[in-house]
Amino acid sequence: MLLFAVAACNRVAPGPAECSAFAQAFVGQSREAESASPVELGVIEKMTNLCLTTPFDRQLISCAQRSGQARACYNAYVQRVRPQLGSETPD
Repeated sequence: MLLFAVAACNRVAPGPAECSAFAQAFVGQSREAESASPVELGVIEKMTNLCLTTPFDRQLISCAQRSGQARACYNAYVQRVRPQLGSETPD
């Protein structure tokens, strides 16, 4: 029974820190950078929220971390799960 409880507690979806890091990689700009424009900050916020509420899967986050190509990984993710996503995508 303890094994079941531990397995049930494993988080499948990425958490807030992972979503924020992914969003910043997606935009190519740090949220804290002085050079970050209001548009970039808005996309970071939107992508972070989308990551948390969709939620994105580990395959997408792992792809972005491994390849450093967050946008390409996101595009592949959208193609993979498009029927479940609807039209919610950032600019």
